[in-house]
Amino acid sequence: MIKVLILGANGFVGKNIASVFHKEGKIELFRTSREPKYTEVYFDLLQKASWSSIIDINPDFIIDASGYGVVKNQTDLDSLYKVNYLLKREFIDYIFQKLPNVFWIQIGTAFEYSLEEEGLTEESGCFPKTHYGISKLLFSIYLKEVVKERFSIIRPFAMFGEGEDISKFFPMLIYAQKKGVKVDLSDGSQYRDCLLYTSRRG
Repeated sequence: MIKVLILGANGFVGKNIASVFHKEGKIELFRTSREPKYTEVYFDLLQKASWSSIIDINPDFIIDASGYGVVKNQTDLDSLYKVNYLLKREFIDYIFQKLPNVFWIQIGTAFEYSLEEEGLTEESGCFPKTHYGISKLLFSIYLKEVVKERFSIIRPFAMFGEGEDISKFFPMLIYAQKKGVKVDLSDGSQYRDCLLYTSRRG
């Protein structure tokens, strides 16, 4: 049976990936988190002593859904570059030294692009304009230069749904509705391309 391990399985992306695999079956799924009560495997990138727990499992695939900076209260730049690039670079070296046949699936981000070009393709250039996007792109480049073959990068766009952090737009609206509190939004007078496009089509 194929072993799949998800890093950051307690986050929004990791939870949804895990739920898909649970429905599919036919694989042995392992989920990691910094909070052991939520998953089967304790793993904290900042605690190198926990790295060996990945080796003990000996997975065929590692899906990296971990990271720092996508949630609004994660604003420390040192932590952002350390978690998304510097320390993760050490971790990938460690993993492929111990598990040379593992296949790494990197959950990147749309912010690795500039997001100003229409019709992005696999050949589109990456020109991030945020620290989050830059840190994720740096790790993508490292994978290409060091791992070279046994990896794939997935850069999702516009994800929303069950399990999102409360700081995100839709969960914030739902929370406000349930609690009867005011949501601090703009007056809506600014132009949004997506709304203009929708109104013309509708």
